Formats: sequence, C-alpha cells, structure tokens
Amino acid sequence: MKLYISLFAILVLFSRCRECNRDINYGERVLIPVKFEDFTVQEINEMDAIRIDRTTLKRDSFELTQLMASYTAYNYSTMITDRPYKSTYSDYESYLNNSDLIIQWRYGSDTLSNIIIKKSKSEVTDKCNEDEPNVQVDEVSFTFRGKQYKKNEVITMTKD
Repeated sequence: MKLYISLFAILVLFSRCRECNRDINYGERVLIPVKFEDFTVQEINEMDAIRIDRTTLKRDSFELTQLMASYTAYNYSTMITDRPYKSTYSDYESYLNNSDLIIQWRYGSDTLSNIIIKKSKSEVTDKCNEDEPNVQVDEVSFTFRGKQYKKNEVITMTKD
C-alpha cells in the first residue's frame, strides 16, 4: 500500500513540475477608456462608427460595439479596442493606427482624430513564451475635441 501511495505521489509531483506551461502570452491590448454622459445604455449600444484611413481615405462603417472590448456596453463607461472590423492584421499592427474614428448617434457625433497606435514585441525572460506574440503597446495617442490624449486617458462623450 505504501508503494502505491509513493508511486502516486511521485506521479502527481512530476506531472505538475514542467519546465513550461502551455499558456500563450499575447500581452497587452489597446484599450481606450470612454465615459458617456447623458446617454442611455441602449443609445450607446446603437451608436455607429466610421473609420477613415488617413493614407488612402478608405472608409469603413460599422456598429461601435464591434470595437468595444466587451462587444456591448453594460454601463456608461466602456473600452474601445483596435480589433479589426474587417480583414486581419498581425499582432503588431493596429486597425485604428493612422486613422480617424467618427462615432455617431441619432442627433450628433464625435471624432477621435489622428489616432497613432504603435506596438512591439516585449522582452521575454523565459524560454517558454519567447515564440509567442508578447505584444507590448508602446504608444496610443489621438486628438479628441481639440485636446491630445495618451494611453489610458479617459475621454468623455456628451450629448450636445
């Protein structure tokens, strides 16, 4: 009986002691915090967005929820991310980089202009995750209502 318990303990010990786990390290996500004032949650979820590429002037129109980190607004604060609406981008590219984002609601709109997003691969100290994306967000900046915003600064949209 002691032999079986010893073998079982050794088996459990070695099965848990691995050099690497199988988690993939994707790293950071671009998140632009937005606070909505004077809107209902339903109005926020019904907003539309237009992305204009500043190089080609190509326009994409879609529901704003496509860019929300949670795909929907649950309250008056949400996060906009740079998830591509169409096509695919590499881990280090951004759908919103070098673009303007117009957010429209029933009787108005607001614009995040001259969006700059830069990403790179972060340094990895362990061998386990060196081949994973390990995305690092180096820069997020844009202009909103005449003011320059940086990474993690909250913008406030109001019905005017």
